[in-house]
Amino acid sequence: MFRTLGILLLLTGCERFYGERRVLAPAFPHEPRTLDWYLAEDPASHFILQQTQRGLTWLDANGKVIAALADGWSTDASRTQYAFTLSPSAKWSDGVPVTAEHFAYGWNRWLQGDRKRAPQGLALVETVVAHGPGQLKVTLQQPDPDFLKTLADPRLGPQRPDVASAFPTAFADPLHLRSTGPYQVLEWKPGSHLWLVANSYFYGGKPALDKVQLVFATVPLNAFGNPDYASTLWKLKP
Repeated sequence: MFRTLGILLLLTGCERFYGERRVLAPAFPHEPRTLDWYLAEDPASHFILQQTQRGLTWLDANGKVIAALADGWSTDASRTQYAFTLSPSAKWSDGVPVTAEHFAYGWNRWLQGDRKRAPQGLALVETVVAHGPGQLKVTLQQPDPDFLKTLADPRLGPQRPDVASAFPTAFADPLHLRSTGPYQVLEWKPGSHLWLVANSYFYGGKPALDKVQLVFATVPLNAFGNPDYASTLWKLKP
């Protein structure tokens, strides 16, 4: 449903750009509906989250599970008890270290709400508890062979309780939004465009582009009545 690898490579795989350039790329027929983790169900919103947020794990180009905000993990013989150690380089876009408490806060918000809407990675999660700032312990109801892979969903990233409490209805507004991914949202003008800028605190280092402007356009229908994605231009600036 959220297969956006082709677009993702445009943002993270290009080595250099000179001047201003327009790139033809697959696009979505609508702009993001929200930047809120808990309301993002459309592909466009999920795509923005892929650029701005990270969870404990990530998937490489071959679909292999790799560490993201976690430095490593271990599990018991039953495969129902997981202990994640957070990476010391995991930081928010304002320089604040990512802690296990941030993950516990974010996941428990899902678990204590409407679990039917929760990401797949939480389907079998029974409890999630922070043990100090650097370790997160998760208990599953039963083994899940795909558990680590599902944690790559950016909606299962950490949450900042201080930001959520200070701006309960606007914590996902670009003015208050904090990021853990390669980019952060600089500006969003509904109906026009959205600016992404490089997150200088990203654990993976500086991304290929310093700035990315996503220009929203109505995607016309092709001869078969389906959205003609290839006709939409995404404007990229270095």
